[in-house]
Amino acid sequence: MEWNQPERPVHTLATAAKATGKSRTAIWRAIKSGKVSYKKDLDGHIQIDPAELHRVYPPVTQDRAGNVCLLYTSDAADE
Repeated sequence: MEWNQPERPVHTLATAAKATGKSRTAIWRAIKSGKVSYKKDLDGHIQIDPAELHRVYPPVTQDRAGNVCLLYTSDAADE
């Protein structure tokens, strides 16, 4: 029996945008340009591996005031 469940957590366009502080359009453009790879599930929904996403865009979080903050910085994020 085949399940329509990912083996490990993945991002959708919406969750990828929230995790990076970017827009869904920006994530989609990165996918279409080949900067971020993705797969589709059995229903045709986009699935983005978190490691693949954060290779290009660093993860962010929000403070109590709702301000977006980088979780870490690296030289790669500056490029």
